[in-house]
Amino acid sequence: MANRHEVLHKIIVERLYPQYGSNSATSGTASKLARMVDAVKALEDVSKSADPYETPAAHLKKVSEMSKRLQSRVKAAKAEATEALEAERARYQDRIREKANLRPTENAAEIRAVLRGMKKQERHDVLQKAMDNGDTDILSAVASGSELLTGIEDQLRTAFVDHYARKVAPEYFHEIEQIDGLSEHLPMVFEQFELAANDAGDPQLLADNDAMAAKAKEAEDALNIAFTNAN
Repeated sequence: MANRHEVLHKIIVERLYPQYGSNSATSGTASKLARMVDAVKALEDVSKSADPYETPAAHLKKVSEMSKRLQSRVKAAKAEATEALEAERARYQDRIREKANLRPTENAAEIRAVLRGMKKQERHDVLQKAMDNGDTDILSAVASGSELLTGIEDQLRTAFVDHYARKVAPEYFHEIEQIDGLSEHLPMVFEQFELAANDAGDPQLLADNDAMAAKAKEAEDALNIAFTNAN
């Protein structure tokens, strides 16, 4: 565990927090990650600071119990961070749809039928003009349709709608980019947290000590029975 805190500090406190800590969509998650680095440091300090009145085996057991607590916290924090960022992303997507006003109107089916009857270049020109003019009647009809309903290839249709949404709501797309950026780092970050939690103490030595303790208890019980029978 000796270098896990330093690794996590460089990744989260020095690199990720300055980038995502001040952003409204990611600040909560970034702050929690930074606080978890402190928890790793605290466990590391406990591991290195044995009480002189405590046996090495007792110290190892105490550290291992704290390690299990950190392991549970890391597992929960991973789920919480993923859920929080997904929820933030969904909120900003809703805001984009609201600001872009791409809800289908009562004319949507008729607009799609007209588009299907046009030649390919005509459809392209109509779509380009609608995007330039912010004609949400046409854009929403296209956005809520499909290639079969509109006659416009899905890739092109999606590209036009996305370009328009980015044009009218660039600030929300920036927030989503921040969310996606931090989300991409989560697997690597939590891998380091998991390693830090698992590295505390010596699992094999603890298992050996537990086996020896069980054996000692068994011998003590046998001795007590022998004394009882000798009376």
